[in-house]
Amino acid sequence: MLGVVIRRIQAARVARTLGTLLRNGVGLVPSLAIVRGVVGSRLAVQIIDAATEKVRAGARLSSALAEGGLFPPQLVQLLRLGEETGRLGEMALRAAVIHEDQVQQSMQRLIALLVPVITIVMGLVVAGIVSSLLLAMLSLNDLAG
Repeated sequence: MLGVVIRRIQAARVARTLGTLLRNGVGLVPSLAIVRGVVGSRLAVQIIDAATEKVRAGARLSSALAEGGLFPPQLVQLLRLGEETGRLGEMALRAAVIHEDQVQQSMQRLIALLVPVITIVMGLVVAGIVSSLLLAMLSLNDLAG
């Protein structure tokens, strides 16, 4: 589950940065060079570098990113749609919103799963402290008698 969340975070970062840059008039290849610095993993950097070279050669960005297999299919499909309609920046921003929402939902689910576990662990810690105090009190009684 954590791997999926990390992939979605990377997809959201890439889409947000790419969309913002494209909407503000930066070209696709320079935008990809900037996006390269935003992602945190070496694998993502390698995929973006390969995609940049393919885009320079005339390939579509969505196809180049799909070949890497790291980014979610939903991101690739939205980028493909943006390329076909000539609104790549807008579709990248829409993909960013979608992936950010998915990350938020996943984190809420993870927290909801962890609350009972944390409660049980805290209960065990408190029980351990109470039992050690009781054992200390009982050993004092044994010393007095």
